[in-house]
Amino acid sequence: MTCGCRALSSMEKNPLYRGDDWVAAKLLPRKIQIACRIPGARGMLVRMLGPQGVYE
Repeated sequence: MTCGCRALSSMEKNPLYRGDDWVAAKLLPRKIQIACRIPGARGMLVRMLGPQGVYE
């Protein structure tokens, strides 16, 4: 879960939320990496990984 959150934050467009852990994104399975690049799917993953307000 931590690796997923760090990976998702490294893909954020907003500089206030963007993380600098680009290695975490490389550790995700390939299908998840592809899904993270789709805006709607990324939001779904954020909701699945943690309760509302945790990611922000």
